[in-house]
Amino acid sequence: MSKVDIISIAKALNLSKSTVSRAFKENSDINPNTKARILTLAKELNYRPNHYASQMRGQKSNTIAVVVPEIANNFFTQIIQGVETIAKENGYHVLIFVTDDDLDKEREFVTSISNGRVDGVLMSVTGEGKDYQSSFDATAHLINEGCQRIAYLVVNKEESIGKNRYLGYKDALAKYGIAYRDELVVNCNNSYDDNEVTISNLIAHIHVDGIFASVERLAFSTYYVCQRLGVVIPDDLKIIAFSSLQIAPLLSPGLSTVTQPAEEMGREGAKMLLQFLENESVFIAPKEVVLHSELVIRKSSLC
Repeated sequence: MSKVDIISIAKALNLSKSTVSRAFKENSDINPNTKARILTLAKELNYRPNHYASQMRGQKSNTIAVVVPEIANNFFTQIIQGVETIAKENGYHVLIFVTDDDLDKEREFVTSISNGRVDGVLMSVTGEGKDYQSSFDATAHLINEGCQRIAYLVVNKEESIGKNRYLGYKDALAKYGIAYRDELVVNCNNSYDDNEVTISNLIAHIHVDGIFASVERLAFSTYYVCQRLGVVIPDDLKIIAFSSLQIAPLLSPGLSTVTQPAEEMGREGAKMLLQFLENESVFIAPKEVVLHSELVIRKSSLC
């Protein structure tokens, strides 16, 4: 069944379209057994009735959805800020959905909002990202500054963000002839307390001389640990991190970063989506906008 709608369900069950339609309405006059058959088949076919369509035919909700893996990462917070800026300028509201980088959640969200609740969706999907080269360059920078035992701190290297950054780190080590060590790839979490314990053990027992933090909060935890243990940055330990925070240069010493234009990404994505929504009757050719990250070197990673 290529297209699933009320007509196709009615045909499959040898029922009338009106009977199937009544099955999806509360307190409808329909035989309970017939209703159960209809709802069971609809569930099997992953069909959801578009309640909004019958009530708002030809109307718009003036709402767009933003689907992101997390909001604890400031990168996604800034993306949302960029989207909201453009949406507000154009009279749109924004709904935010957080997937925890779970593909099933992404599918569930898209299905749930495809019934007319929103006019369009912006997604940061689970899959390949473009962070590989930035991670490679950040790791290479630490190596060129004399680091030989570089730890990679990640919240989850199997998630889409962590995976690509991990591969860039690993390949940079290989290119410069530095042996890869499993114990230097450190899985952390979203708890500052837990991360401080993990990083303390890493610094005290493995004696790393460089740390590449895949997200900024892990760099902050490293700063706290170094202050407590008397480890001097960058003399004893050099640090670089993915971060879009404007306060990075205000840390002591200033934090070297891979800085992504997150807010600009949000603005550009929203502009493209609204262009489609406001010109639905006009063909608009697909367009790709590439915004590059910038490696910003500060005192935390210099000799």
